[in-house]
Order: sequence, then structure tokens, then C-alpha cells
Amino acid sequence: MKKVVLISLMIFLVVGLIFNSGAAAAQRTMGGNLIIGIASAEQVFGYPPRISYGARTAANPAIESLFDFDLEGHFVPRVAKDYEISSDGKTFTIFLREGVKFHDGTDCDAEAIKWNMEQFPIAKVAMLTPVVSIDIVDKYTLRLNLKDFSNSIMYDLVLSGGMPISPTAAKKNGIEWTYTHPVGTGPFKFESFKRDSYLKYVKFEDHWRKGKPYLDSVEFHYIQDEVTREMAFRSGDIDVLHLSNYRNVNRLKADGYRIKKAPLGVYTLYPDSSNADSPFADKRVREAVEHAIDRQAIVDALGYGVWDNVTQIVHSSRMGYCPDLKGREYGTVKAKQLLADAGYPEGFKTRIIALNYLSQDLLVALKNYLAEVGIDADIERCDRGKWNEYYYKGWKNGLALWLTPSETRSFDALYRQFHPSSNYATSMSKPDKLARLLEKADKEMDPGKLSANVQDIVRTIYEEALCCPLYLNYHVAVENPKCHDTGIYDESRTFKVYMTLEDAWKSK
Repeated sequence: MKKVVLISLMIFLVVGLIFNSGAAAAQRTMGGNLIIGIASAEQVFGYPPRISYGARTAANPAIESLFDFDLEGHFVPRVAKDYEISSDGKTFTIFLREGVKFHDGTDCDAEAIKWNMEQFPIAKVAMLTPVVSIDIVDKYTLRLNLKDFSNSIMYDLVLSGGMPISPTAAKKNGIEWTYTHPVGTGPFKFESFKRDSYLKYVKFEDHWRKGKPYLDSVEFHYIQDEVTREMAFRSGDIDVLHLSNYRNVNRLKADGYRIKKAPLGVYTLYPDSSNADSPFADKRVREAVEHAIDRQAIVDALGYGVWDNVTQIVHSSRMGYCPDLKGREYGTVKAKQLLADAGYPEGFKTRIIALNYLSQDLLVALKNYLAEVGIDADIERCDRGKWNEYYYKGWKNGLALWLTPSETRSFDALYRQFHPSSNYATSMSKPDKLARLLEKADKEMDPGKLSANVQDIVRTIYEEALCCPLYLNYHVAVENPKCHDTGIYDESRTFKVYMTLEDAWKSK
């Protein structure tokens, strides 16, 4: 009897699953236009060597990447079919999918990929630098010959180093034409662009993912003013709202809109610890700064439910997070004692350096927390030019406020920020011990071992108090509930700025 009941229950569940999956599939509709509201247009979104980190959002509908990182930071094929690294790390072979076409109807084959990769040295862009030569093995296979294996090759192939465009279109129309005319393999092809107004893509009927995309078109509408952009969203003129600030995020959520967010970066105070005459050259002073600041109170007061409190340079969702690192807890008594031990019982005068668009309330809060332990910090807000001068060329007696990107594979951002060869945060101390750990991780081909190596890096940054992590900020967008499967700022997706527009659809 029990057996009969069990079999009947299993049949019921299977039938239910089939019915529900069929119903879900039937709900997916073809056609429609997805409009994304964003603050400003990028200057270049069609020529990979000139596509900046942020410009990949504009390029995404038309130009796909050969590879991606999954949520664990593992390197996975996307448009490419597979890859192979030789045991000595000297060759990196890429196997391409057959039948992938550019929007002009030409083949995305090994010759096309080679041409794209050869554009970087021509454009004098430092990407794919480990590659010394490229061999065409056959129509859909190419081999990258490397000086030595470096994890940077994989990062570059996820970024613009692996975002091919049609060589035929570029040769016919000229490189400058490609800046604003992307001809890739993506689910949507370029139709028109008016700077500071709109960018429009239409469905690519011959996309290699058969039956996709579902939408007829995707548009970016550029609306710089946040209030005007939100009004356009609420009126239905745009479907997806990119937020520049989060003051209204909870109200939008309460009104029934879908909030989408994906990690942006860990905002951090970087001290000028490489300057021997700076107070921050003393590790105890750097530790005192961490103990002086109540991170959780800042997150609660200023984060609008979006920020996360962090006490190490990577978030708990990212490769390299160390669960056993409790962090330096808020405590003014501990901070004052450390300052006294370091020879500053009365504190000292310094400054907080930040870009002028960062929250004044945040800067004032940091100033007040430091003042409680005797550190008198002036606030210096800079335009982009002055900030770049400090950040890339150095500053004296100050804490520079900026972020370390929170990427799915944390190693790449950490290497760029903390290796001595980097020109990022140039006045921050980057000790030899940390350099050796970064270089060891850079040569590691085993993803599992790389993750352990990154933990060693994170632990060393913490133990040496090289910087003061404050909070994790997020990319945030708001979607109309009629939008589905866009992948925009979806934490279940892989690399944070990608969208799954080939899967996107709109209900009626």
C-alpha cells in the first residue's frame, strides 16, 4: 500500500513539474522594447582597446566576451567553446564555436580574433601583455604563445581583450568609426546613437543562441538629473532605472518595483604609509584609524539599506574572504592607546582626500570619528583631475578615500591595487612580503589553489593594516516588474557588469 501511495505521489509531482515548467515557458513573450535609463553616455563603446571598464554596459548588447568568471571566480567559456593551458603555462589555446557571426554577416573565427588581439599594441593599450605571438591552428582554433603564464591573461580575455568586433567592418569604415558603431556577435545590433540622448540596438536575427533574443530592441536613454530620471521611470518612459544615489531606494521598493544590486567595491581609506615622515608610516597609527571608526553606524545612517559593513578588503561573497578575521572593532579607548604608543598622545593633523561627488555626510562622519581620538582631519574634495594626480602620483599626510573593485575573482583587483608595480594608490605602502604573495598567485593555474593564495593576500593586507576598509557599495538598478531575466545587476550572475539581454523579455 505504501509503495502504491509513493508511486502515485511521484507521478503527481512529475506531472506538476511538467505543467508548471510549461506554464512558465508559455509566459515568456516575444517582442517588445527594453529602455534603460542611465546618467550619461560613454565616449567609446565599439572599439575594444578603447572600451573602458564602465563602457562595457553600453557595449554589452552588441559585443560579447569570449570568456567570463563564474560566481566562484572560475574562468568559464562564453562565446568561446573551450580553452586549454599547457602544463608549462607557455601556451593558451582557444577553441571557438562554429557558426558564430558578426552583425555584418562575417565569421567570428580565429583570424578575426587574432586581428582583434593585435589591435591592443597598435593602440598602445597594456592588455594581453603576456602574449608574444598568436598562431592560427585552424579556422576555429588559435594559440596564444606566452612569455610566461600570468593570471592577467584570463582577466584580459574576460574584459575588452576578449570582446571581438568585425575586422571587416573596422577596415571598411575606419577605426574611429567603430568607437560609436559596435559590430560584434551580441544578441542586438547597433542601429543609432545620439550623444547625451540615446543609444539604440535592434534584434540580431542570426545570433548564435538560436531562438534568442526575445526582445525586438534595447535602448539606453541618457538622463543626467536623478529626479528627472526617476520621474521618467515612474511614468513608464523607461523600464530600468540606474540609481546614482540611494535616497529613494526603499520608497521605490515599497511601491512595488524590483531592486537589483551587484557588488561595486569596498570603499577604503588608503594612508600615505610609504612616506617615512607620515604618521601613517607607523602600523599602530593605521590600526588606530580602524578602531576609531564605527563602520556599522555609518552603514546604518548613510547606506539606505544598500551598503554592507566590511572589515577586510574583500566582501564575504568574494574569493579570498577570510571568515576567521574578526576585524578591528570600534573603540576609542583602544585607538587612543595605539596613538599614544606610536608617539601621538595628543593626536595629529591630517586630511581626508576624496572626489567631489562622494557623500559630504560620509566625509563629515569620518572626520568626526577621527576627531574623537585626537586626529584632526581636514576634508579635501577634488575634481577628477586633481584626484588622479594624487592617486596616481602620490600625496602626503593624508587618507585617500577610494574603492577596491569587488569582482568575482578578487585576485585581479588586489594585484592592480597592491602590487608595487601598480600606479594605483601610489603613496600607500606595498611591502615586499605582499608582492611575493601576489606574484605567487599570479602564476597559479589551479583555481582552487588561487583561492587559497588570495586568502593569504587578504590576511596580509589586514595584518599589516595597509588600509582601512569601510563599507561595500553596490551598483543599484530598479526594474519595472514587467521586465524579466535581464541579468542587470543580478547577484546570481557572474561578472558584475554583464547583462543577460539575450534572455530578457517583457510581460504584457
